[in-house]
Amino acid sequence: MTSLSEKPEPFQCPNLETCPFFKEHQSSMPELAKKLKSNYCLHDNAECARLLVCRVLGPESVPVLMMPHQHDWAVQILMDAGRADAVPQK
Repeated sequence: MTSLSEKPEPFQCPNLETCPFFKEHQSSMPELAKKLKSNYCLHDNAECARLLVCRVLGPESVPVLMMPHQHDWAVQILMDAGRADAVPQK
């Protein structure tokens, strides 16, 4: 049981510091990168398309240009790799 004085640890994606997407787009699209980071990297990242591909196929399989919200692309990559079993069910 957590007391009122204890705060839960803040969430952060384990790949945030090394994510090629944010390294690439932090300076070219700062507002979009900030919004995506807030929505996908600093909260529950269960919806992050990049992290899904990374966890299932490894970081080398994540296209640099893939944005965190591009779920259809992530599903296609998993299907093409024969990993339909890893596609999240809605």
